[in-house]
Order: sequence, then structure tokens, then C-alpha cells
Amino acid sequence: MNKLDKEAEEFVIQKGVKVLRASKADEAKVAEKMKPIFPEFVKDMKAKGLNGDEVLKFVLDYIKTHP
Repeated sequence: MNKLDKEAEEFVIQKGVKVLRASKADEAKVAEKMKPIFPEFVKDMKAKGLNGDEVLKFVLDYIKTHP
């Protein structure tokens, strides 16, 4: 979690929001369930003139390096 994330979390907690965290096991389940939508995501990005494969790779790499 970076400084901005920490500040945002502190702010919402002060406002009475209860912050929940998913377990690593739950995160893995969600990631696995999302795999079937990746081809449609790539297709949608390409339809918008973006390199869908590159966008997906960027997102997946970012998630791996920013848990």
C-alpha cells in the first residue's frame, strides 16, 4: 500500500467506514474466476484502438507487483 492509499484509508476510517481485506485465498479465487473475461476485455480494448493484449499484460503485471 502506497502513501496515497494509506491516507485514503485513514480518511474513510475517520468517516466511519469499515475497511475489509480479502484473504490471499479469496483473491486467488477471484483472479481465477476473472480469467474467462480476459479475451472479451482484449477485444473491447482493441475496438477502442488500444493494444488490448498490452493493456491486459500491464494490468496483470501491475497487480502482481502491487498487492
